[in-house]
Amino acid sequence: MDFVRRLALFQEEILQERRDALLNTRLGPPSSPLTGFVFAEAASKVFKAMEDSEWHRQA
Repeated sequence: MDFVRRLALFQEEILQERRDALLNTRLGPPSSPLTGFVFAEAASKVFKAMEDSEWHRQA
């Protein structure tokens, strides 16, 4: 999954609402292998959970 593309699909209002969830996603130390990938996966899971809980927005 391309994390940046996924973020680009969100409307600005929704992205602003989810900003705190993204900022609260932990980023490992630079010396850890695949730190960016691990972060993107974790943030995607948080966003997906929020998306699933907002099914009412999809109309």
